[in-house]
This record gives sequence, C-alpha cells and structure tokens, in this order.
Amino acid sequence: MNIEAKKQYMETLRARYFKADKKSKSLILDEYCKNTGEERKYVIKKFNYKVKLKDKKGYKKINMMVK
Repeated sequence: MNIEAKKQYMETLRARYFKADKKSKSLILDEYCKNTGEERKYVIKKFNYKVKLKDKKGYKKINMMVK
C-alpha cells in the first residue's frame, strides 16, 4: 500500500473513529493496523493528531490536535 492510499484510508476511518465508542475504536485500529502493517501506538497518534512534519520550506511544524 503506497503513502497516498494510506492517507486516504486513514481519512475515511478517522471520521468513523471519532464517532465510535471505546470498543469500536479498538476494532477500527485493529483493522487499520492489519491492512497497513503499522504499529498500533503510532496509528493511535496518527488518528488523534494531524501529523505534518515539514512545510514547503522544510521547517518542522508543531502537531495540532484534530478534535
């Protein structure tokens, strides 16, 4: 799975993730980790934060909460 496909997949699951209860969130995380091969703790951070490491000029940006 390439990077763009992972981003699209994460965005579709993110909408469901924020509306879900605790048990459903766990199932969504399991599904994403199984399909992409990424670590669970990293995925939790990706879902909770808008990860943008560098802007166009190459400077690091601060992660912003997306709730």
